[in-house]
Amino acid sequence: MGRWRAVRVTGRLLIRPVGVELDLNGVVKGQTVDEALDLLSGEGFVSAGGDYAGRGAFDVALPRGGSVRVTRGGLATSGTTTRRWLRADSWKHHLIDPSTGEPSESPWMEVTVSAATCLQADIAAKAAFLLGEAGPEWLDERQLPGRFLHEDGGELVNASWQRALSRELAAA
Repeated sequence: MGRWRAVRVTGRLLIRPVGVELDLNGVVKGQTVDEALDLLSGEGFVSAGGDYAGRGAFDVALPRGGSVRVTRGGLATSGTTTRRWLRADSWKHHLIDPSTGEPSESPWMEVTVSAATCLQADIAAKAAFLLGEAGPEWLDERQLPGRFLHEDGGELVNASWQRALSRELAAA
């Protein structure tokens, strides 16, 4: 419990205690999407497994319905609808609360964030998910638009998301 605090970075070397495992798949995918976009000249986009990076205005489907026009940067979703499993009659998932070492008990099913890059959006989506009820305000403090989906299907968007949509509608 809480052994993540013993993880250290020295130069390009990551040092972790025996038994501590790190899953960097999500952030590696975001970084890869950004790097793939860099291979394109001019406008275009790259989308992989729900992570998106683009230059130019493109409509992007959102998880559980709807879409949003992204004019530049990245969009990523993190949540518990994939990468989950049933253990001892209880659903577990891959988003771990670092203070307990157990799957997070966030009120959110999914969090989608828009940022300058896909990697930044992915990291922010995971952090906002793990922060639970404090996630929307945390994103607003960083001026990052976020969409939060509850288990019951309800949706909450933060003030930055509302402002971004208002600007897009005004420009249309």
